[in-house]
Amino acid sequence: METKSKQERIVPYMATLPGEVLQAELQERGIKQKEFAAQIGMQPTHLSALIHGKRNISPSVAMRLEKALGVSADSWMAMQHGYEVDLLAIEREKASTLQLQERVAALEEKVQLLMSALASESTIEYKKKD
Repeated sequence: METKSKQERIVPYMATLPGEVLQAELQERGIKQKEFAAQIGMQPTHLSALIHGKRNISPSVAMRLEKALGVSADSWMAMQHGYEVDLLAIEREKASTLQLQERVAALEEKVQLLMSALASESTIEYKKKD
């Protein structure tokens, strides 16, 4: 009897950017992005890129966020890692779905061809009986 050694991973509908969490945290605390960027010694454009997913949260940035917000660097790194893994899982799921759709379309085409061939044969047999 075969058993699964790994639990099947649930693929999320969408991946959550760590920057979205950071943005929500800043909003909840009433901190403006520009002020926060200065507080952690970062260019406002760099912080904006983090928030919008154009840059990843690095370990050094995670340490700065921990110091400023009290959310552990490990949590920020786990969010970044989780985001990347979720993105890959979503891409893999989409590719798998696309392959399945292509197979179904190919099978439907074959069924149509077979049905046409059968219909033609039926017409020929019907004409022979006349």
